Amino acid sequence: MTLDYTLARDFPLKQEQNEMIDFAIKRPYAVISGQTGLGKTYTAVTLATQLMLHNKNLITVIFAPPKAIMSFEKELTQKLKVSYSIISTEKMSINPKARFLIVSYTRVEDSYAYLTELKKKWLLLGICDEAHQLQNRDSAIYKKFCNIRKLFAILYFLTATSCKNNIEGMYWMLNLLNPDILGSWGNFRSRYLLIEKKKITQTTRNRSKVKRTIEEIVGYKNLEELQNILNNVVIVRQKEYKLNFTYHTCKMNEYETEQYLEASKGNNSENAKDFWSVRLRDITMVVDNISDDVEKREKISNKERLLLKVLLNNLKNNKPTIVYCGYIEVLDRLKFLIDTFKKDLGVSETLVIKGSVPMKDRKLIQDLISVDKPCLITSAGGESVNLQRANSIIFYDLPYDISAIMQVIGRITRVDTVYDQQYIDIVEAFGTTDTYKRLCMEKNMKLVESLFGKMNTLPYTTYNNEQKFMSTLRKALLWAFKRGTLVTQEELEDIFQKFNKME
Repeated sequence: MTLDYTLARDFPLKQEQNEMIDFAIKRPYAVISGQTGLGKTYTAVTLATQLMLHNKNLITVIFAPPKAIMSFEKELTQKLKVSYSIISTEKMSINPKARFLIVSYTRVEDSYAYLTELKKKWLLLGICDEAHQLQNRDSAIYKKFCNIRKLFAILYFLTATSCKNNIEGMYWMLNLLNPDILGSWGNFRSRYLLIEKKKITQTTRNRSKVKRTIEEIVGYKNLEELQNILNNVVIVRQKEYKLNFTYHTCKMNEYETEQYLEASKGNNSENAKDFWSVRLRDITMVVDNISDDVEKREKISNKERLLLKVLLNNLKNNKPTIVYCGYIEVLDRLKFLIDTFKKDLGVSETLVIKGSVPMKDRKLIQDLISVDKPCLITSAGGESVNLQRANSIIFYDLPYDISAIMQVIGRITRVDTVYDQQYIDIVEAFGTTDTYKRLCMEKNMKLVESLFGKMNTLPYTTYNNEQKFMSTLRKALLWAFKRGTLVTQEELEDIFQKFNKME
């Protein structure tokens, strides 16, 4: 039976939180992978306090993104009622008696000298929030943590997504936690990755063509063995919510299809033909009806009509709703549409949370959400705000990153929600980048499940998750160079059947 580690009796820990503490407290390093909304922040500070009660030479350093610092401050002061020091972009306040230090991700490098001095007097316990940001070894934040890792006797990573879109990123996160977990990159690569050599032709900056041979990761192997290793260092816990997923699809009309095919060939902007990232953005803008041409912009697309229909249905059924958009331009476009038809929709005000909205204003906005006040958010609104006044999310755009999808859903699946059920609607223009992103979501969830067990946060369909399969889907759904038409449901099913026979 798991112990109860609660320290603040007015704020008792839930079973999942106690289980996460019990797992971590017995280890000098661990990944605490609690679902968004499960209270990882409170769990982490309670874990640290319990350890410091038993070791008077221990001091805790919490590393957190700027947007998450307020949550740690709240848990420390309001629940545990302990003091802390802080080093952030906004302020630096050192309390000599405090045994908690909060360091913003923006000040990790600047804190090195101070932490080195602390280490001379104390044993350091480190807690890194949103550790999925440490899955890219080439990122600036990863390199900063490489320099600072050696200072800590105990280290815990907090994240809702231990494995994002591939196991390579997970390797580098765990390698930073402790290199002994998975061994060298060479050994990991040969043991768990399926790699093929591939000849490609690249366009250089001076427009010349260069042929190269590259090694491409096409799949994974020995995942059951890898899962056994992960079970010793990663604890995954989730509160079970009653989530209702609904896919809503529409077909693009003839004009929209023509524009999409032009964009997929790279004909919509100067750099799109040679740079896939530009082309990918171009086709997304076509799907979401974003154009500099006023005449085109005044026409409502089939996907926009579908969104308005889904939103109207939600509001008629008394569901306070969040609408997620991938780009600010899309958010602005949808706000214009909802405001235009707000009388028909029964909307009194359209709320907005995006990057330019200050955190204090976001907190005010989240308290205004109601049935007649839907809220539009971008990825900036997908983290560090609690939108549990809503019980419905419409994904007008799906992120490619599985952790971003879970973060957005986590805004309404909070432990203190008053709703018995939550509703997730996914709007899709079939045969386009929308379909590809949905299939990416389902593929990545299958990978997460194979390593950590089934996640209740997202649905998925079982299918071949090797890169060859995804490459075929990209050609069919994104880069329609020769087809002249969008892929049909029947053609997509043929692709599935072909690869299922190959397994």
